Order: sequence, then structure tokens, then C-alpha cells
Amino acid sequence: MDALQEELDRRLVAVGAGLEVFKRTAKSFDMSGIEDGCSEAASFKLAQGRHAYFTNALIDDLSSVEEQVKAMRRALEYNDGRPQPSFEKEVTEAERDLEQTDANIRRLSEVCQQLIDIAGDTSPERAEDHASLKLLIEHANGRKDELDHTLSEMDKSLDDVIAQAEAGTFTDIELAKKASSYMKAGAALSLAEGEWIDFLQKAMRAPSLDPFRAELPRKKEWLEECRKIYEDARAALRALTVDE
Repeated sequence: MDALQEELDRRLVAVGAGLEVFKRTAKSFDMSGIEDGCSEAASFKLAQGRHAYFTNALIDDLSSVEEQVKAMRRALEYNDGRPQPSFEKEVTEAERDLEQTDANIRRLSEVCQQLIDIAGDTSPERAEDHASLKLLIEHANGRKDELDHTLSEMDKSLDDVIAQAEAGTFTDIELAKKASSYMKAGAALSLAEGEWIDFLQKAMRAPSLDPFRAELPRKKEWLEECRKIYEDARAALRALTVDE
């Protein structure tokens, strides 16, 4: 009976581990940034469906064996440890039922690996990394939207200057140069923010962050350089346009 219980427990542990993989991969997938409708999302949803099917089948089969084991234990206790004539047959049937669950255990293991392959690292550390990346992306999107709006408004305000320059009536060459430098620096910063966002999104979707860790400081340094050039150009333009 102890050996039978051990075999039952081993399979129940496997099902429990499969449920934990399902929970972690679902969370990791939600944070991955993988868009609905793409092939990866479709494969993940299909694997989740297969996981649910095999898990439910195993729970039903193992629950049945668990009831068999409990019934045999009660019969032994009732007979002061003496097995009934049908005891050996019942043990053999329970062992057979357990062996028949092995195929679904293997299938569940394969499906769990598919979920992990698509969702990537499911460790708590990975979840923390995803949360940090998501926050960085939100901040970067906010900065880029604000910058693009500022540049759009600035471009409109320069229409008169451009018209004067084309007519040959605009004489403040220094202001024109500073405005041009500012717009170029702003466009470069907007491009850098876009590439930074793209880099962070790729890192979120990747199975592991390791390939991105070495590149992260260089990307961030380049973004800061673009931002400094932009801030310097804006300060220079303001110095010419502020009311004295």
C-alpha cells in the first residue's frame, strides 16, 4: 500500500507542477508584449488548451485511483490489517490505472515545455524585470509623445520665419540657425526615443534578458547624449527669443 501511495503521490506532484507552470507562463506571457493574433499568441493559446485538457484528464483519473487507495486502506483497518480476498486484484487494478496515466503525464510535460518556450523565463526575477521594462516603456512613450507635440507646435510657429526667409525679408540669421539646430536635435531625440522603446519591447518579448543586458547601458548612454544635445539647442534658442 505504501508503494502504491508513493506512485500516486508522484503523479499528483507532477500535475501540481504542471499547474504552477501554467500560472507562471500565463503571467509571463501577459507581460511579454506579444500581440494577440500573431502566430506566437495563437500557439500559446493552443498549448494552454491542451494543458487544460491533459490536466483535467489526469485529475479525474488520479482522483479515481485515490479513492481506490482510500477504500483499500479502510478495508485493511476494518479487518485489523488482514487483506480481503479481492485485495490483490484491487491493488493490481490500481497499479494498472496509475500506469495508464503516464502517457498523459508525458503529454502534459511536453505542453509545459511549449508554454515555457513561448513565454520565456517564468522566475520571479523575470517578472520583476518585466515590471521594470514596462515602466521604462511607459515613461519613454510619455517623453516621446510630449517631445513630438512640442516639435509639431514649433514647426507651425516657424512657418512665418520660413516664408520670410523665402521672400528674402528675414534678417535674423542667428535665430534661423538656432531654430534649425533645435529642430534637428529634436528630431534626432525623437528617433532615439523610438529606438529605445523598440529595444525595450524586444527585451520584454525575448525568452531571456541576458542578450540585452550588455547592450542596455550603451543604448541608454546614447539616448542621454541625444537628450543633452536637444536641451542645449533648446537653451540656445530660448536665449535669443526670451523677452529682455
